[in-house]
Amino acid sequence: MQQTEKYKLNLIEPSDPFLPKDLNKNTRKIEEVLQTHMEGPVADLKNRVAVLEGFRAAYGLIIGSGSETHVGFKPLAVLVNDLSGGRSTLAVEGCKNPYLELTEDGFIPGFGGTYAAFGRI
Repeated sequence: MQQTEKYKLNLIEPSDPFLPKDLNKNTRKIEEVLQTHMEGPVADLKNRVAVLEGFRAAYGLIIGSGSETHVGFKPLAVLVNDLSGGRSTLAVEGCKNPYLELTEDGFIPGFGGTYAAFGRI
């Protein structure tokens, strides 16, 4: 039986007898390394990355109002700036805004208001 160079894991060859103890040695080595690296700073970093991956953002230019703008996910908040009048409106999930409605896939600006004439998401 040979071993890998770097981690010294057992490499079973066709001529070797099949012995579960050799596979178990590999499993124990792998578990030991994983346990060491999955605790402490590495685990903390992994958790931070997982949290950040849950946040998504989109931006762009829209012209007009009344039709849905799709961003590919349900936004928690949308800020629209009226480039022609210098006004802004913010819609936040759970708060009613007569000028901006959040949808499952984006938002609908306007409702006859002037805020969404030209805007950015």
